[in-house]
Amino acid sequence: MSGRTPSDEGRVAEAMRRYHEEGFAVLPSVFAPGEVDRWKQECDRLAGVIAGIDPADSRIQSRGHRQEVTVRDRYDPVTDFSPLFRTLASDPRLETIAERVLGGAPVRFKDRLILKSSGTTGYGLHQDWPYWEFLGIPPDEFASLLLSVDGTDATNGAIEVFPGLHRSELPAAADEPRDLDPSAVEGHPARLAATKAGDVLLLHPMAPHRSGPNLSGGSRRILTYMFTLSRHADAGSRYYAAIPSGG
Repeated sequence: MSGRTPSDEGRVAEAMRRYHEEGFAVLPSVFAPGEVDRWKQECDRLAGVIAGIDPADSRIQSRGHRQEVTVRDRYDPVTDFSPLFRTLASDPRLETIAERVLGGAPVRFKDRLILKSSGTTGYGLHQDWPYWEFLGIPPDEFASLLLSVDGTDATNGAIEVFPGLHRSELPAAADEPRDLDPSAVEGHPARLAATKAGDVLLLHPMAPHRSGPNLSGGSRRILTYMFTLSRHADAGSRYYAAIPSGG
């Protein structure tokens, strides 16, 4: 990230160490409050129009809700709908972080916005890479950067990660071969990856993780950019051609 001070560099180096050791790490305050305010305004706009988008549009996905059967909750890819988030995808700060994680020139692979309004359910235990495995790219050549539009904690369904279990594919759930059997993490305590608005959560594609429901009165919005190495520049087009509903 341009203009880094020695303390910034130390913070980034420590995040990289934790990422490789534990499978995740939080980089605090990567983005300024004024930038986050613009994201929030854009998320409000997108939340206001999502219900009116063609129900057949596979780029919009739904999630369970405590008071409704489902709620339209996810844009995947969000860059198809938002010029602001399309521009943000090439922000030098994100590209620099992705390059540090991957050890080479990055290219954006996919992106999404999860709105997770109050009452929306979470996601069960899973690893991301099994959803991408068909692309033939090793898991270490992917990196997910999750940008917190809102702060995340236990009340609004922050992501829980099982540290240190990202070095291999774990046993699958019986009913969904791309998700995990709970026995895969027995004896390994989860850690809440709580964040503040403007933080970036680095998540390895093999890190087992889950999230709970949003029990707060507000939203828990996370904007995610997934990167791979530039030699896999066609990965995004191949992914969306094969799985138009996202993953």
